[in-house]
Amino acid sequence: MQHRTTYQLSLLWTVTFLMPIFGDGNTISARCHSTCLSAHVTSSALHTNGTGSYSLLEECSSNINCSSCIYPCKKSHKSLDTCKAKCQTQMEAVSAPDICVASCNFIKFIKNAKIGVCPSTFGGFAEACVNECEDDQGCNGEKKCCDNGCGRTCQVPNIRKKDYPSRVERRWATITENEDGDSATVRWRAVPNLTDSGFVLYAVQAKNLSQTRSQVSWYDVGVTEETEISVPLQVGRNYEFRIASVNENGTLGYFRPTAEFCLSREPERPSPPFSIETGPVQVINEKIHMNLHWSPPRYSDLPISRYRVFYSERRAVTPSIIAVKEHRLDVPGSETTCVLPDLLPGMKYYVQVKAIARYHDNRLSSDRESTYIFTPTPASNDGTGGKLTQTYVHPEVTAPSGKMPGPPGDLTHDQPYWDNGTLKVRLRWQKPKGFEAIIERFTIHWEATVCSSERGQQEGEATSLETSFELYGLSFDCTYEVWVRPVYDHGWGPFDATIQILTPPCTEVVYRGPRPTCPTPIPDIPSAPINMSYSYVIGETVSANFTWAPPTRSQYPLSGYRIYWAQVKPSSGLPEAALPTIEREEFTSTLLRETRRWYVIRNLTAGARYVVKLQALSSIGGGANVAVDIQTPDIKIQVNPVLPSEKAQTPDSNLNQEPVSPQENCAAERLVGSFLFLTILSILCTCHVIQR
Repeated sequence: MQHRTTYQLSLLWTVTFLMPIFGDGNTISARCHSTCLSAHVTSSALHTNGTGSYSLLEECSSNINCSSCIYPCKKSHKSLDTCKAKCQTQMEAVSAPDICVASCNFIKFIKNAKIGVCPSTFGGFAEACVNECEDDQGCNGEKKCCDNGCGRTCQVPNIRKKDYPSRVERRWATITENEDGDSATVRWRAVPNLTDSGFVLYAVQAKNLSQTRSQVSWYDVGVTEETEISVPLQVGRNYEFRIASVNENGTLGYFRPTAEFCLSREPERPSPPFSIETGPVQVINEKIHMNLHWSPPRYSDLPISRYRVFYSERRAVTPSIIAVKEHRLDVPGSETTCVLPDLLPGMKYYVQVKAIARYHDNRLSSDRESTYIFTPTPASNDGTGGKLTQTYVHPEVTAPSGKMPGPPGDLTHDQPYWDNGTLKVRLRWQKPKGFEAIIERFTIHWEATVCSSERGQQEGEATSLETSFELYGLSFDCTYEVWVRPVYDHGWGPFDATIQILTPPCTEVVYRGPRPTCPTPIPDIPSAPINMSYSYVIGETVSANFTWAPPTRSQYPLSGYRIYWAQVKPSSGLPEAALPTIEREEFTSTLLRETRRWYVIRNLTAGARYVVKLQALSSIGGGANVAVDIQTPDIKIQVNPVLPSEKAQTPDSNLNQEPVSPQENCAAERLVGSFLFLTILSILCTCHVIQR
């Protein structure tokens, strides 16, 4: 039975982050593999009667020396020192660190070295006593940096083609769509290895021709000893492929790419955006400019080309017939934030966001996600804006009484824990009041919105007959959004209950049974965020609005930010100038997307001392912290007067309200104006940022 071993170096949707660093990652990885296999087969031939197993890569992984040799070949490394450090720390994968380090040195060498050998004789400028280059990378094209005995000049090398395997020609390659409809298999004819220079491996690259011109580039698919490889593809995109044959000497390069290929399935329209949030506001000429942020669709076959944002006023009192003007904004698909300009202070707005993707000449639009927002008065400028979230109501879903069940109540979660090889957390909730008898089950959906590592992005769905459920298969150090929706005999309920869950890092998790195996992070990568500042917002409670700029140094792409804070106990006895030491478990923390540059910490205690820390996250873990020691203003917060609560409204329910008399309007306006004047105050602080 044939065993196929394929090393997938990068998936289609993570190419930007996994592109190898050492030159053409696929061919260098294949050359490194071939060199290790040569040493492995040579050493093992004494014990296998001169015959190796069919799958050499599989055999290599079971050999201590060979598996240590190929460990650096399978991963991308930013520098030689990083590669060597992993050889010393990844003890489970590397049993022979010296052999692993030797592979790091070999990869460094072949990264800078071009194929061929320097000519044995020189003439003309080639023998000049000048240092035209330091290594092969300093020479154009195929020229190598050659030592002529007096200097170093760029020369055309002598290439013996018989030292390298033949190229895989375009006419030898075929592409077949797989049964799953989401991938294709690329096949080609094997090339003979006419020399004794190691085994022939194949490096495969693909190009997504449907991206914008600036994004179109070749990305690595995998390295294999077989003559075929399965490639995950995205619907509605055109692709080209190319294959290079490689041995331990190197490769003659890629041949011409294949003809364009596209999956047969038609793309579907994207799901709607979600989690619409308001951010800091600015007051300019007595008009409110409010930041709006949302999360991209959970599912989309095609890249989002743009978002369209709709917003309109919702006045507390309106005549029975009124023309409501709807404003529109178009936002590029690469962005998930915008500024709603020129809003009226103290006003309620109905906001909707939809995603748009393009397929040929067609436009695929999602449903609209909606929410209510409230603008502050100019005096408050609290940087938050109120928010009333209302889930879209499906008109066809009603209970027998004509009323619809609300969301599940009292949604909470227990402490996450590690058990039997997976990270779990138990959810608990109550049935909607008044509808306990007709609720049959609940659907649960969870999704990782932000993770400290790219490996954590995932989602899941489940159904529960009970009012509790244990989420499973979670990733460490992630923020999860969870939705629970009731299902009854007439269909799905229209309202979700939502909750946010922050899973702990691997090193801090509570576990039952065996302890999880945690990776060894590289400290202080990336560096700390810079230009961190804050301002206080005094209203019904004290809030602090923090802003920052990205770190100046990061060897890996940023995956997010972690901000955490804790109140300093009055009994600490530390002087004002000292940054107190607080245990990690005392901090409240949250994870933010890599695009966020602000965060509002709400409900702080007036006149209290807090420590706030911020760190940038990358695919290998958290970096250095920037720490702020703050003292909230010692101001008495007045208790709000009791005002009539606003009834929950559907988007157009306020059009049929009974009119209110002018006297009642004036009295209400005077009451609200007096309340706002007495209770809302903005204090801007110049803060001292302590780098830690």
